[in-house]
Amino acid sequence: MAKAVCGEGKVISVFSATSITSGATATSDTTDLTPYGYFGVWYQASPASAASGVRVYFEQSYDDTSANFSVPEGVADIANTVNGIQPRSESIAPIPMPYIRFRGTCTSEAASDLKLT
Repeated sequence: MAKAVCGEGKVISVFSATSITSGATATSDTTDLTPYGYFGVWYQASPASAASGVRVYFEQSYDDTSANFSVPEGVADIANTVNGIQPRSESIAPIPMPYIRFRGTCTSEAASDLKLT
C-alpha cells in the first residue's frame, strides 16, 4: 500500500493496488494534517511496462470538501516519472493547510494495467 507517514510515527494507507487506466486519476481519502509536523510518502507502481507513466502528487484544502482541493502553488510533484517498479520514499512539505489528499494519474497511453500501491 502507498503510505503517508505523518509526525509521531502515524502511518496512513493511501493506495492499495489501485488500478489506474490511461488518462485516469485515482484519489485517496482525505487526511487531517493538523496534529502532525513532518511528512513522508512511500509508493510503488507496477508492472514495469506501465510504471514510467505515472504522476504522483498531493492536493490540499482548508476543509474536507472535494471541490476545494488544489495543488499548492510552488510545490513539485512527488513523482512525474517512475523508472521501474522499485518502491520509492519521498519527503513532502505540505503548506499550512489542514487537509491533504494524494493523487496518482496514469500518463502513459500504452498502460492499461497500471497499479499504484
